[in-house]
Amino acid sequence: MTRSDKTPATSPDLVSLDVIRSDLRYEATLAPPAFDMLLGGKSFGPVYNALEPLGLRLDDMRVEGQQPAEQALSCYLSARTLVRYRFDRVEVQGSPSEVGIETLFRLIEVAVGVIRGMSQGKIEGHSFSMGVHARLGMGTVDDQLARHVPAKRADKVALAPSGVTFRVASESATGSASLERSLLVEDAAFLQVVSVHPGTLNEPAACDQALAFFRAVAEALGLRVREEQADAGS
Repeated sequence: MTRSDKTPATSPDLVSLDVIRSDLRYEATLAPPAFDMLLGGKSFGPVYNALEPLGLRLDDMRVEGQQPAEQALSCYLSARTLVRYRFDRVEVQGSPSEVGIETLFRLIEVAVGVIRGMSQGKIEGHSFSMGVHARLGMGTVDDQLARHVPAKRADKVALAPSGVTFRVASESATGSASLERSLLVEDAAFLQVVSVHPGTLNEPAACDQALAFFRAVAEALGLRVREEQADAGS
C-alpha cells in the first residue's frame, strides 16, 4: 500500500479476489464558468505541457466532436489510458492492473490541475468508478451471489441471481456497488464500485477516499483484493 501508512485490518473470513483485469473511470464536474478555452485552442499548450512528462505525445492529442456539448480535447497516453477535457467536466480512464493505481491517481491530479491553473472554474464534484474482474480465492461466484440473494424455486421454475446491486453511503461519500459474473474472464466475478465525493476535496484526497470507499464496500460484501495486488488491481 502506498496511499496510506496504515493498512486496514481485514477479517480472515473475507474471500480474496485474484484480480485479472481492472478499470478506473474518473470525472471532475466543473461549475460555471466551465472550461471555455477549448474552441479557441488556448488549452492545447497547457494541457500538453502538463501531460507530456507523463507520456503524452503531440500526435496523440485530438479535438473530437462538432457541437459544444460533444466537443472534447482527448489525450491518449496509451491504448487504454485517456484524459478527456470537455466544457463541463474532465474525464480520466485507465487500467490499474496495467499501469498501477498510483500512476492513474497522479494523472488525475495533473489533469485537473490544468483546470485549476488556467481558468476560474470550480470543481463541483469528483466521481469514481472502480471495477475489477477477479477469480475468487474460495468458492464460486454463485456462492457469493447467494449470500445476498438466495436462489428460489417455485412452480417448476428455478430462480438464481445473476448479480446484485446496492446503494452505498458512508461518512465521506455516496455511491453504488454491483457484484456479478464477469463477462470478460471465465469463472470470475466482476465487482464495480461507484463513489461520489464533494468538490471541496483536492484531487489526492478524493483519490484516497475513493480507494478507501472501494475497499470498505468490498469488505462489506465479504471480499478483499489480495494485498500484493492492491496497488495494481484496485
